[in-house]
Amino acid sequence: MLEDLSLEATEMIYSRLSSLAVVSAICGIASSLGLFVPELAAISLIGLAAGVVALRSIRKYEFCGCRTAAFGTVLSLSFMAATPVWHVAWFRSEAPPDYIRLDFASLTKENQRAFEAVVGENICLKGYAYPTRLPANEFILTSNGASRSLDNLILVQLPNRESWGWQPDALAVSGRLVVNPAAAADPILPRFILTDSKIRQSCTRFQLASRVTNEGC
Repeated sequence: MLEDLSLEATEMIYSRLSSLAVVSAICGIASSLGLFVPELAAISLIGLAAGVVALRSIRKYEFCGCRTAAFGTVLSLSFMAATPVWHVAWFRSEAPPDYIRLDFASLTKENQRAFEAVVGENICLKGYAYPTRLPANEFILTSNGASRSLDNLILVQLPNRESWGWQPDALAVSGRLVVNPAAAADPILPRFILTDSKIRQSCTRFQLASRVTNEGC
């Protein structure tokens, strides 16, 4: 009995732990970060590749760490499949069904002319609200937080008796796009309005421009 235990202990001492198995397990755990930052989902590819190679080398060279490699492989594969589904679900939650999702920054590149093609349509834009002191029934939405150019602004109007208090977070605003009739007489006013708007948090960075921090809000 003692000899068997001694032999088993000796085998454990001299067995090499597969370094790739450890890498796979670490990457498998780290790939969960892809649920928050889509680019980090690439870690799951490393974890999956390291796990597969580790399992092969363990069988061939009799390394230890089979369970570690299997754990890393399964975890990496799970997050690889779950991450895109997760982000698509968050993206869809930003706007009501049947609303046209548009890239606000792209629409403002040529003096807002691209907006003319979707006048009367229900659309969703993502951007940043220009600061207001009190809850209001309407506010200015900008594509990137900058407010110096009229081409970067659109007026958001909420349904009657509804108000919204300003917050610095990125927004996904859905509403019906109309031409601002007052802009013809006053060129300082935004050219277009989103009426009967619904405001939701921007849960993803898709179709959201980088915020300009030195030119406004």
